[in-house]
Amino acid sequence: PDFREPFCVICDASAHAVGAALMQKIGGKQKIIAVFSKTLTETQSRWSATEREGYGCLLAIEKFSYYLMGRGFLVLTDHKALCALDRKIIANDKLSRWQARLRKYSFTVQYIKGAQNNLADMLSRPWAKIREKEKPSEDLAGEFYIPVGDKNLVIYIPSWCCGDKFPRKMLLERTDIAAELFVLKSTITDVWAPNMPIVELRIIECAQTEDQVIGRVKNFIEKGTEPEKWTIPDSVYGVKRYKRFAKFLGIHAESGCLTINWGKRTCLVLPKSLVLKYLQSAHGNGHGGVDRTAQLLSWCWWPDMAENLREFVATCERCL
Repeated sequence: PDFREPFCVICDASAHAVGAALMQKIGGKQKIIAVFSKTLTETQSRWSATEREGYGCLLAIEKFSYYLMGRGFLVLTDHKALCALDRKIIANDKLSRWQARLRKYSFTVQYIKGAQNNLADMLSRPWAKIREKEKPSEDLAGEFYIPVGDKNLVIYIPSWCCGDKFPRKMLLERTDIAAELFVLKSTITDVWAPNMPIVELRIIECAQTEDQVIGRVKNFIEKGTEPEKWTIPDSVYGVKRYKRFAKFLGIHAESGCLTINWGKRTCLVLPKSLVLKYLQSAHGNGHGGVDRTAQLLSWCWWPDMAENLREFVATCERCL
């Protein structure tokens, strides 16, 4: 596998077992990296379809944790109710506990029709031929499902990307897995970077929350606390800049990300832990100068951004 490229987890469950496959696009084609299946106990087989599907998703992600931890990935399922895994509150006790175990992972859920999920379906039915799938629940978040092309494909838009002002345009790139199965790479447009994948937005939001400074700044802004009352020492990285530009800071309604509004454009505040990653990505795209690299990063901002840009470009070994 190539750890620079995203992974895809396809999972499914039957009345007798759960199964999943870890896949990745290699050489222009989707390749199977690993497979997993587990027989259900008599008690587990009596669980509801949603609980079995959720259990299969949980086991698959934890089984493939070595490949998935610390990076964004896609979960492909034919059970719409699984799309509730990204909600803050789930009434079902089992799903709520499993959701808590999955919070350390960054993933999005994409819904496909059962007829297109033959691979995981086969893994979850070890003793019999693939038969007609159970009809999935249709009562969850219907307005967040968008049909693409023919009526057989419907994608799910995670709740952190939904709201009253859902992005006006979404680019979809088809990636074939098998003859009747494919994944869509969804890209938000009209919001910050013109090529910002949905899963990247989730990664940034999680990194902001984990950042000791940004996480607290977000809390202060949400509570309306004046900058002079922020209980963060000025000696901590970036605090003086955050206080200086406090009136420009805000929380984006759809993603929950901390943003800074410069008037003509609104930028995402990039956590310190992600600065190097995006500097390498922007400058590595053609190894342009400071202005070109800054242009590619115009969707984000962080303290000392200008200084970091100049230093990074000036010390690039390939450009020397």
